[in-house]
Order: sequence, then C-alpha cells, then structure tokens
Amino acid sequence: IPLNDSETDEQFSPALTYNTGFISNQNVKNYIFHCVDTLVPHDFFNILRGYLTQDNFSWLQNFSGKSLYYLNPEQTKKIYELKGLFNLRVMNGVEKGGPGAPGGSITVSKQTLLDIGGYDPELFYGWAPEDSFFWTKLITTKRKIDAIRSCHIYSHDMPEVYADNPPIKLYHMHHEHVPNYKWTEMHELHDSFWSFPHEEKKKYIEAKSKKFLKDIKI
Repeated sequence: IPLNDSETDEQFSPALTYNTGFISNQNVKNYIFHCVDTLVPHDFFNILRGYLTQDNFSWLQNFSGKSLYYLNPEQTKKIYELKGLFNLRVMNGVEKGGPGAPGGSITVSKQTLLDIGGYDPELFYGWAPEDSFFWTKLITTKRKIDAIRSCHIYSHDMPEVYADNPPIKLYHMHHEHVPNYKWTEMHELHDSFWSFPHEEKKKYIEAKSKKFLKDIKI
C-alpha cells in the first residue's frame, strides 16, 4: 500500500485499514467492513447470513433504513462496564438517528471490491467521508448517477442493498469526535465527486480499480 504516516498526517485511516484487511486475506467471498464504535445485536450474523446466501450477492449496508441507533454517554458506560455482556434490544431510551452516511457497516463481495478499487486512503484519512465516497462508487456501478449532490436520493430505488427485510439494528456508542483540520477539504472533494457526470465517475472508478489491482499485485 503506497502510503506512509506522513501522507496521512499520522492520523488513523479507516480506509487504509479496510484495504489492509482485504489484502491480508483474499481467500473468502465476502468482506465485512465495520466501524469499531458500532455494536451489533447477538443474532447479527445469523440474520446477515440470510442476505449473503442470496443469488448474485454484491453488497449490503448491514443495517436498515440508513440509520444507526445512538447510545448516550450513560448507556455507553454501562456497556463498557458489562464488557458487552448485554442484550442491546432491552436497552431503554436508545435514540434512532436520522438517515446519514451509508457507511459504518457494509458487506461487499470480493469481486465487487476489486471492481471499484477498494477504499480510497489516498484521498481520505482521520475523521472523513471515506465511507460515503465508497458507497457512491458502489451505487455508480449499478445505477446511472449523473451530477447529483447526494447519493441518499437513491435509497428508495435500491431496496436490495439495505438490510431492511428482515431489519437489522446497529448501535453506535457515544464518543467525542477527534477533529480533522482537513475535513472541509475532504468533504468538498467528496461533494465534487457526487456532482461529476456519470461517465466521469465511471472513469475514476475504472482507473482506481486498475491501480488497486496493480498495487496489490493481482
């Protein structure tokens, strides 16, 4: 992976760790990319398995409605104290967030990941919209998304890529955000990609896929 600490301002890079995870094991059909601050219910993998066994599986947002459930500081502390030995579904007062970035937890087939060139640590690191950018690349491979401002408008048009039937609830723990002084710059880059014509988006994805295959020597 042609990146070093100086290229990410020594900040943690989720995009880089996701690509590294893929490179470290290429002998499976599907990969789950999941934020460490997001908790899953006890039957998560049983439900998810039903989605993964569907014909021609390509990718899936691992929670329903593009919305996470948010734990407050007291609820998060309780989970820590119990070391996770707790049924999240009996937790009272959990707030459902509004529809947000479709990252956080996503399952992608190996071939799909190769087709879109993995994540983009060359562009995003620290607290950044790498997950929404990744999602827009996925959507672009399946729909003609032409010069729009948000991929969210396609939610109603692609029910097959959301874990809605049956629904899966995921729970986001409370924590403070670590500021990223390049957040505005990264978000502008991200918004610019949304606004590209469809053919320009495709050109970027195809170029990134070729580079990714070359970098990981496939």
